[in-house]
Amino acid sequence: MTQIADAPYIREAEMYGIDYPKTELEISSERRMIPIASQIGEARNFVQMAAKRLDDIGESVWDDEIRTLMDEAESLADKLDSLKYSIWHL
Repeated sequence: MTQIADAPYIREAEMYGIDYPKTELEISSERRMIPIASQIGEARNFVQMAAKRLDDIGESVWDDEIRTLMDEAESLADKLDSLKYSIWHL
């Protein structure tokens, strides 16, 4: 049975301490954290604008499809919010 302490990231933390060696991608992403979070925020705003446009269409024979797209847009906006939150709270 695998123990929690056997997880690779636990072993690495034990070997290297809290300041484990970061990859180039991690270093680059941390340097660009503010612009990345800002772009994600902008993307969320565009998704919300699209959902509002769909809501403004009114009744039509495509109501089911439009409602599905609106639900997916709301879900995407929530996921973008979560990602932005996780970036700010690294």
